[in-house]
Amino acid sequence: MFVLGASYGSVMGDLPKFIGDSPEYLQIIGIPENVLNTMTDADKAGIIITYFGAFITIMMTLVGIVPLISAAMRPRVEEQEGRAEHIIARAVPRWKYMCGFVTLAFAASALLQFAMASGLYLSTDALVEVNPFNFGEMMQAYFSFLPAMWVMIGFAVLIVGVFPKATGAIWGFYGFVAFTSFIGGMLDLPEWLNSISPLYYVPLLPLDEFSITPLIVLTVIAALLTVIGFVGYQKRDTLTGM
Repeated sequence: MFVLGASYGSVMGDLPKFIGDSPEYLQIIGIPENVLNTMTDADKAGIIITYFGAFITIMMTLVGIVPLISAAMRPRVEEQEGRAEHIIARAVPRWKYMCGFVTLAFAASALLQFAMASGLYLSTDALVEVNPFNFGEMMQAYFSFLPAMWVMIGFAVLIVGVFPKATGAIWGFYGFVAFTSFIGGMLDLPEWLNSISPLYYVPLLPLDEFSITPLIVLTVIAALLTVIGFVGYQKRDTLTGM
């Protein structure tokens, strides 16, 4: 993830020239074409870098969610492959067994965001004469997505604990979240459809004003989903998946 962030930082210096006035690229990163018409070249470069930085924050966050879901879903994989039975049959509480995987997922979420933001910042700082990013603000932007990532982890835990035979649902939901995050704005999807995604509620810094309220709500939702998943896992039959 650090290398992924660094790879984007390596092109930051050539980005304004590469994107230029291309309507297609401007639409992808979310800049209205008419916004740049009255700007100087220096201002255009600043706007393009700012919007591109916000765009790759979402993109790299979505990449980071994949291993987190995999970690949270691991107890179900262990059941299906017959390894969980040998551990749970001993004096290991089910909640403790599952807690190992889920704790790893939650801890890794912060580590991955830190790694991606650090890679992007350090690579840009090394290769661009004047770094357009502030390290503290970049960390805030990446860490702001943590509650949304936790909701995805919580949903995966819920599936494992309560609906173990519907494991494909979490990947279907992830696909929906990725689709609305990338394509939703270009296709002008209905507001209610976009609002199903937890990423929809995260302020996209520095374009949006920071607000703590939606992040608190997302954290509470993630906690509830996780608790329900743990309770379901504690009660159900891990051998039959029911």
